[in-house]
Amino acid sequence: MCSLLYRMKNEISIVNELLPDIRREYVLIYEGLKEVNQELQKRHQLPLISDDEIGFLTLYFAKYNEQVVKKRRVLIMCSSGIGTSELLKVKVQNTFPQIEVVDAISVNQFKKRRLEGAIADIDLIITTINLPEGSMLPSILVNAIFTENDKQNVAKTLEGL
Repeated sequence: MCSLLYRMKNEISIVNELLPDIRREYVLIYEGLKEVNQELQKRHQLPLISDDEIGFLTLYFAKYNEQVVKKRRVLIMCSSGIGTSELLKVKVQNTFPQIEVVDAISVNQFKKRRLEGAIADIDLIITTINLPEGSMLPSILVNAIFTENDKQNVAKTLEGL
């Protein structure tokens, strides 16, 4: 920010060679910063920050987003909750170290926990069977051996959370 303020104060403009890539890869951050820039300019009669400078600021916000990865809390559920779910748990943990597998349970354990309200803090259920009626949590149905296709589908689901 100090460099940005110095350049603005001294009316120094620079070209951001990465701007097209930044706009494409970090569109939400970039557009959000542009909106904030326009709002600050209107409210406080500040000079507008150039698109090139907004691109540089975008990189700082993108870096922060990459560093602060929220662990997703995942529940593994299978019909019996014994061998299959434990194997699936290990495979999921090895494939997605950024998630926290809270537990591997059977469908009966799931029903009991749901009645007790003990699954409210779960972000996703990875299951080898269809969820019981009335389950409102996000879930993804996978094969018990956790195929490459399953891994891709879980990755896409995690991105959407």
